[in-house]
Amino acid sequence: MKYRAIFVATFLSLLLIFSSHAQQDEFPVLKGPYLGQKPPGMNPVIFAPGIITTHYHEHSSPAFSPDGKEVYWSVFFNFYGPQVIVWMKTENSLWKAPQVAPFSGQYTDGNPVFTRDGEKLYFESQRPAQKHDEYTGDLDLWVVKRKKNGWESLSIWDG
Repeated sequence: MKYRAIFVATFLSLLLIFSSHAQQDEFPVLKGPYLGQKPPGMNPVIFAPGIITTHYHEHSSPAFSPDGKEVYWSVFFNFYGPQVIVWMKTENSLWKAPQVAPFSGQYTDGNPVFTRDGEKLYFESQRPAQKHDEYTGDLDLWVVKRKKNGWESLSIWDG
């Protein structure tokens, strides 16, 4: 019950944060590969400040799809709620504002990684293996498969 209350509070906070951020005209116009960022060189620099690198606690490297039109990464919006996977995509050559991935947000999810062909996205999650299972907090490897307009339902990776 405690986790459910924390989840609801976190979800509502995320909804407010992303909906207000997405509605603002402040979101920068981002065009081109890698969110329009300068390609990496020999010196380390902060990647996409204020977009991917923010005041929240980012917990993974950004995972770009092989075609470069989507990016996923994981974030703790606060230290009391679950880690979630957020994503961005391009539409009409412009990057859209970040939002919680459609398959994430209820349980701790993180560290997304694409397959080479971009047809699957693997990530770790603390979600129960079956809907009727009790929440244990164990991390397992999960996968979503690409379909025409998004991702197919989740499944635990069985090797």
